Amino acid sequence: MKMKLTQLIRNLSVGLSLFLVISTAYAASPVWTFVPNVNYPPQVSINPRQTATVVYTFQNQSYKAKSLVMKPMPGVVQLFPCQLKPAGQSGSSCSLIIAVTGNALPTDGIHTGPILCQSNSNGTPNSNQCYRPSAADSLNITLSNPSVGVTVSVNPFILLMAEHSTGTVTVTNDASSSASANNVTATIPGGSSISIQSTTCGSSLAIGATCAITFASNTQEGPTIIPVKGDNTNTANVYAAVTDQPLISITGPAQQSRIVSTDGFTALDLEITNDSDSIFNANNITVSDKTSCPNLSVDASNCTSVAPGASCPLALTTTTPYAPCTITISGSNTGNSPTTVVAFSHRGGLVFQKSGAHGKVVIDAGSEFTSEWTFPSKSDIPAALSDDDGVGNTNAIVAHSACTNQTGNCAAYRCRAISADWYLPARNELQAVIFALCPGSVYPCAFGAFSSAMYWSSTQWFADANAYSIDVPDGNYLPGDKWRSEPVRCIRDF
Repeated sequence: MKMKLTQLIRNLSVGLSLFLVISTAYAASPVWTFVPNVNYPPQVSINPRQTATVVYTFQNQSYKAKSLVMKPMPGVVQLFPCQLKPAGQSGSSCSLIIAVTGNALPTDGIHTGPILCQSNSNGTPNSNQCYRPSAADSLNITLSNPSVGVTVSVNPFILLMAEHSTGTVTVTNDASSSASANNVTATIPGGSSISIQSTTCGSSLAIGATCAITFASNTQEGPTIIPVKGDNTNTANVYAAVTDQPLISITGPAQQSRIVSTDGFTALDLEITNDSDSIFNANNITVSDKTSCPNLSVDASNCTSVAPGASCPLALTTTTPYAPCTITISGSNTGNSPTTVVAFSHRGGLVFQKSGAHGKVVIDAGSEFTSEWTFPSKSDIPAALSDDDGVGNTNAIVAHSACTNQTGNCAAYRCRAISADWYLPARNELQAVIFALCPGSVYPCAFGAFSSAMYWSSTQWFADANAYSIDVPDGNYLPGDKWRSEPVRCIRDF
């Protein structure tokens, strides 16, 4: 199961002490309660060169969801949002993770708070609904003098990584250290799937120098405390968490408009969005599979790094026509690979069939018309019985007196009137159109803006008075009275 950030933060509360008596700052009955985490207690003594972590767990006592934000304090920063579901529901508790930075603290330290408030719509604390822990559980952070010796620090000390990716921390030997830091390394605790991918720390890290340690993991976990130290140094902890990868989706344009022109320069900008719940940027997004349309060109220059909730365009161009094909989108660190079908416009229509260099297109929706097959004549046209040869059928129909005398009411004639190479499709050709542009017999069709109706083919039924029409979107064929007015889509070869 995917581990979202809120679930990850809640895991920090494992091993908490029993609930303690809580007092409030602004109300007699708290809407949420505090419990300090015994592994990251609020009583801390650090020197100006050090950092520390304090963790509280909150439990919602209200039947309304809450979004909590900490009132600002010098040297004390809330690292992650705290979202609470209503009391009694999963997610009704969360952890407040506080980073304490020694060189930003007041000289006399911090001996109160934190104060947690309901968040306003703009993310600021609402002072009308705030609570703080009891005096015994309040922050009690004191500053001490730096000890003489070799001091190393890590940045960042809370490291978030997406699964199947890496994260790097910088290790610094403090400028006030008395000597080089020897054999600085990170120690991965037993049971963790995190590994050290690389390190530049070596056997000796000079005073004031830095090195980098890169971690990797393919499995969600955390938080995991990874100590970093040398043979002659203090221990600086890295709090590492491996979370789910960013998720992307194809958000535009609408499916009907996912059409690539074969003019080679008019691009289809496929909009790709990184989910707003993602923790990380989605990187290097591109078309990862275009097997069925290999000459499709992709410009992914705007999709190298997409922030959570943001979007980027993948620009698709080609000079090669294809029948509708499925492409796959993915990033170098994404947790999913969405697919979409794209169609191709060519010679005034949509490509629905392709074999080698040749194929067929169906005319655009703007050129659809409604007509009788022939009217008022229902004469037998024996040369228009082919299921596959729409050109032959059309030639026979327009040459017959049933059509030549009533051109405005003859579907085949009106196709041929567009230009000499357009014709009324035979039964199987029109089925191929529907199966290609309405895949899965789903309406509305993926492409072509077809009506949910019966469309005329050029294939006469065995009875003189009828011809075949094809149903959209399922592609079934039925005989229809030639005098019936039905929509028409002409096709042509290329």
